[in-house]
Amino acid sequence: MLLLTLLHAFLPQSQAADPTDWLTNMRVAWEGVRSYRAEQRSTERVEGVLRKERIFRVTFRKPGEMQLVFGHGKKATRIYRSEGRFEGNARLLLGGRAGRRQGILTVGPQSPSLQDLVVRPLDQLGLGTFVDMFSALYGHELSTRPKPVADVAGGEAAWRVDLNGDGRNVWSRAEVALSQRTFLPVRVTLWDSSGVMLERHQWFDLKVNPDLKDDEDFDLGYPRP
Repeated sequence: MLLLTLLHAFLPQSQAADPTDWLTNMRVAWEGVRSYRAEQRSTERVEGVLRKERIFRVTFRKPGEMQLVFGHGKKATRIYRSEGRFEGNARLLLGGRAGRRQGILTVGPQSPSLQDLVVRPLDQLGLGTFVDMFSALYGHELSTRPKPVADVAGGEAAWRVDLNGDGRNVWSRAEVALSQRTFLPVRVTLWDSSGVMLERHQWFDLKVNPDLKDDEDFDLGYPRP
C-alpha cells in the first residue's frame, strides 16, 4: 500500500493511512492545514444551464481568509474575503481598464459582479467546506463507509469515493477524489436524482501550508504601504 508521506505529518508515524478509513484520514489531514494554494476549476449549473468552467488561483488561510485571482497580469480580476472583516463583504478589483478606473470595490456577497465569476458563496468555496459537509453527513455512519476506488484527479493519484445523499441536500449523489499524497479532496462532483451534474470543483497543484505574505497573497485586504 502506498505510504502517504505528507499525511504522516498529521498522523502518528507508526500508523499508515488506510484508504477504507477515508473519512477519518480526510478530517485529520484538514486539521493539519493552516493554509493552502491551488489552481481551482469550478463548474456550476445555474437555472438548469451548466456554466462554462471557471479557472482561478486561490490562496486560503484559516479560519476563513481567501483571495481568488482570475486571469493574469494587469487583466487579472481579484476577490478577497475574510471572516470578521469588511462586515461580511468582499473586496473586488476588476481586471483591465475597469479596475484601474474604479479601484478596489467593496461588494456584498450577492453582488452580480461576484456571481458572474463564482456561483457558490465565497465562504463555501474552499476545500474545508466539502470536508465539513462529508464529515457531517457520514461521520456517525462508520459501518457504511464506501471503499475508495483508485483514480486520477487534480493531476495526481487519488482514491475515488462514491456517496449517496440522504435526502436533505439538493444533490443525490456525490463523488469525492482524495489525494493519495495529502488525503485532501482534489475533485468533488455533485449530481441530482436524475443523474444531472450540478457542480464540479477541482484543485490542481495543491500546496499545503505555504509561507504567505499579507501584502502579496492577500493584497486586497492588506495593501502595500
